[in-house]
Amino acid sequence: EKPLKVIPDDSVKAPAQVNVAGWNDAGTQALLMAVPYNWHARWLHTVSADSGTIKTVDVLRDTTWVDGPSFGDAGWVDGGKAIWYASEADGWAHLYTIAPDGSGRRQLTKGKWEVITIDVSDDRKWFYLTTSQKSLSEHQFYRMPVNGGAGGTAEQITTLTGSHEVEVSPDTKSLADVYS
Repeated sequence: EKPLKVIPDDSVKAPAQVNVAGWNDAGTQALLMAVPYNWHARWLHTVSADSGTIKTVDVLRDTTWVDGPSFGDAGWVDGGKAIWYASEADGWAHLYTIAPDGSGRRQLTKGKWEVITIDVSDDRKWFYLTTSQKSLSEHQFYRMPVNGGAGGTAEQITTLTGSHEVEVSPDTKSLADVYS
């Protein structure tokens, strides 16, 4: 067994955090997110199941820290042809997709607001988002088609003023909504 080097150029220290964000549908690649001790960068990698080869898909650097709303949210969609993840690349926490080879990065949400949480429906047709789109102190729940592409329309589901914490039922016909 050979350890994976998930923080480039750092052969002395172990990373501060490494998360496995899941496997592609075929089980041939895993998705890893790695952060060094100073939290000034975040690497998104794919790892080949058969060879252990690491491919860097996306890197985010910041002079303060890379942690923020929806940090660590990531996974696979489109049958393993795309990776979704949260990034503050434009200064705000938003939803992005990218191909497993690192090409075709697309920002799916945009604005001077943040995506607080991101989930994907069990059928992988919808992104479920909690955002601060209305105001930084108000969190509403939305759904957006996975294949809607950049600029896809997010449908607002909750409407009452306040912060919503939503759980979608397994059959997707009901929501548990805790708000204040």
